[in-house]
Amino acid sequence: MKKFLMITIALLWAVQIFAQEKKTTEFIIETPFGEIEGFLYDDTPLHRNNFIKLIEDGWYDDTDINKVIPGLYIQGGSDKEGKTDPGYTIPSEKKPEHIHKKGALSAAWPDPHANYEGVSSGAQFFIVQGVDVVEEFLDKIESQRAESEQYRENLAVQLFYQSDDQNIIKEMTRSKKERDKEKMAAARERMTELMTLYRENARKLIEEEQIYKFSDYQRAVYLSEGGAPELDGFYTVFGEITKGMDVVNKISKVKTVSPDRPKDPIKITIKIKEEKKE
Repeated sequence: MKKFLMITIALLWAVQIFAQEKKTTEFIIETPFGEIEGFLYDDTPLHRNNFIKLIEDGWYDDTDINKVIPGLYIQGGSDKEGKTDPGYTIPSEKKPEHIHKKGALSAAWPDPHANYEGVSSGAQFFIVQGVDVVEEFLDKIESQRAESEQYRENLAVQLFYQSDDQNIIKEMTRSKKERDKEKMAAARERMTELMTLYRENARKLIEEEQIYKFSDYQRAVYLSEGGAPELDGFYTVFGEITKGMDVVNKISKVKTVSPDRPKDPIKITIKIKEEKKE
């Protein structure tokens, strides 16, 4: 097992070096504690292009870190007036190879409590500080997901909302406005049938395909680099930090007030890193 892990880690390092050689867009986050540098993934183009546009438009100029959860992440994304979003969301670009390792740049949810459509906030992002990870921690997460009724129900609802069948909700809303009891009853019956189907699909994904399990690749990364594996499957990771994790760690230690907001403002400005001319 150790030999396999070492080979996997070596391959991961090779992949990371190759990825950094191919990186097309680098950025710098200026903070009172120092600079944080990173790059954006090319295979999450919707998130990459949106992040670049917001930077170039000045959205992230002189803005606040608005959330700090030690051992998990630091978050920013509101503009200088405090506006949390530019008025749109971004479709999910989640990929199994982009995980919440230490230094991952990930898109937050537009609604922090529910997001069955799986979309990303138009501007809110977070950087994973994470913790060191051991096998037992990954096993525990897998076990909790496999046995959780809430996990199964959330998966069923997510499958429904990410399908064309979600149009039934519009039909229910329309019939309610029209006060058409027959159409409303028919729509509700259809909704019940659909949810029965999606609950069965969720059961198969969990029990037969075991989608809750971490791949060998994911385990190797977390065991070697650490992170926040409990966030996988929920958010789109679209970049990573290459320099300045010491700055992230310093920010994670600031005093906070409810709900996880820094007591004293931490102003940041994000810029696209210009290539050096030879």
